[in-house]
Amino acid sequence: MKLKVSFLIFFFSLICFNAVFSQDTFNNLPNEDLGNASDEFQEAFFEALKEKANGNHEKAIDFLKKCQEINESQSVVYFELGKNFKALKDYDLAEEYLKAALKIEKTNEWYLDELYDVYLKMKSTEQAIKVLKELLPFHNDYKEDLVDLYIDVKKYSNALNLLNELDESSNYSIQREKTRFKVYNLSNDLRAKESYLIKQIQKYPKKESYYLKLIVFYSEQNDLEKALKISENLLQVLPNSDRVHLSLYKFNLQQTKIDAAVESLMIVCNSPVIPAKSKIKTLNDFKNFVKANPSYESLLADVLDQLENTRPEQSNKAKAEALLKFKKYKLALSYFEKAIQSEPNNFYLYKQVALLSLQEKIYERALEYSSQGMKLFPVQPLFYLINGTSNNLINNPNKAIDSLELGIDFVINDNQLKYDFYLQLSESYKLLGKTKQYNEYFNKAEVLRQKQ
Repeated sequence: MKLKVSFLIFFFSLICFNAVFSQDTFNNLPNEDLGNASDEFQEAFFEALKEKANGNHEKAIDFLKKCQEINESQSVVYFELGKNFKALKDYDLAEEYLKAALKIEKTNEWYLDELYDVYLKMKSTEQAIKVLKELLPFHNDYKEDLVDLYIDVKKYSNALNLLNELDESSNYSIQREKTRFKVYNLSNDLRAKESYLIKQIQKYPKKESYYLKLIVFYSEQNDLEKALKISENLLQVLPNSDRVHLSLYKFNLQQTKIDAAVESLMIVCNSPVIPAKSKIKTLNDFKNFVKANPSYESLLADVLDQLENTRPEQSNKAKAEALLKFKKYKLALSYFEKAIQSEPNNFYLYKQVALLSLQEKIYERALEYSSQGMKLFPVQPLFYLINGTSNNLINNPNKAIDSLELGIDFVINDNQLKYDFYLQLSESYKLLGKTKQYNEYFNKAEVLRQKQ
């Protein structure tokens, strides 16, 4: 099947600046797609492409206007004029020429996409939305973009409708889930949020996260009865759930069911899946309760004694650190792993094991410990980066993207770490063959690298 000239020219325009085009290559484009383009037209157009590739946009425009004089019916000429004016940040003229291209080819994806980008740069959100609607039939990525624009203009119901469509037609996405709850929070649509969580529990009865979100939702609405009911339902479905005890502890304490509260407290404090920050908060909450109710001081002492007795020895950790100094990395790794068995919530130990596993190319182990680290320390971006890097190295780019997109949100004031995230995201999209996203993240990484 022959490609249309507009697609071919678009492809040519993506080639790096140092590329060299041959006249034979240009002449071999399908004649029926070029129409009756004269040699003079082809030569001028070819020169315009070369000048644009070299960043000489004014010269490129001169050649393109010559093409326009020779044959004003070629839509690709107006398309290229629009791109060059956009590069010069003359967005009004870019808009004018891209609209002229679309008058000739009304449903050309590349033309519409370029006009959409111009409207974004002009901050003409409503115009960008109109163009995006025309792009929706091409692929779902445009729906994702449209969701973001609807949020920008506070059209939250439109955004939710699109998210529902994407959920039905696409695989689960962590980023899309985050966007959904962002919309709920911005719109304060409590009924929609509750309805969604209930439906997700019905659809995925063993997915803990939806129960926990609904428990928090009812707690925030001061509906203790419903929150407690959902907590009990979760325990019936997943009796080994540790996270539910963060809520059960509080509910039992409020109802002065002290023994049950302490039982939940101990589960929380000894859990390998609950972050240290949450454990400290829960323990401090119990201390404050005892301060207000002095009759329970002996109980607090017993709780603290039990927790103190669970503190691990440091010998394996000390051995591992000594071996690191002598660059005995694999042996050090084995001792750090032993230390984790005694200290299942130690950030430093998980970091060392995950990094050493990645360094020694033991990717499955790097994935295992980085995944555990993501659960134990959910706001520590390093584990998401190690997880994404490991997935890339074993050719699982989709899983890598999920981890990297989630973790980059936790990177604050650390350009080196952000650079590493962008570089790995570009690698993921490179593995998937998605050139647009690869270029986007690679360019972001380059900008940060040049700032260092």
